[in-house]
Amino acid sequence: MNITLRKMPAVPPKGKNLGNFGVITQESGKDKLGKDYGTLKVPVILAAKDPDGKAYQVEKTYNLLGRGVREFQTDFLSWTGRQLTDEELDAFNAESEMNGKPVIVELSHRKQGKTIVADIEKFLPVPAATQATA
Repeated sequence: MNITLRKMPAVPPKGKNLGNFGVITQESGKDKLGKDYGTLKVPVILAAKDPDGKAYQVEKTYNLLGRGVREFQTDFLSWTGRQLTDEELDAFNAESEMNGKPVIVELSHRKQGKTIVADIEKFLPVPAATQATA
């Protein structure tokens, strides 16, 4: 007999995981306190599957009113090897540049309350040989 005392949510594995960028969204407005906010949400659908056979999805959120724009530039550089200029950022189209494209994400785990969650540490390029077989 199998006795389950506690069920932990499934978490994608730590380390490098192959995936594809999902639909990237940008949100802005005012929060409950009336402060302006601006975020960019970059989801990645992983090749790794949860125990039910569904692909894991992880997401990185950038605060566009803080240091998030520079952090996004750094992440884009680590993925593509190309530094986005300020002019390119002004005209950046996430749909054509990123949506559906392959990526390797480096994940870490951290505790959030009583659960373990995955955090995206880096976006890395997918080697051409891996892309052909993915």
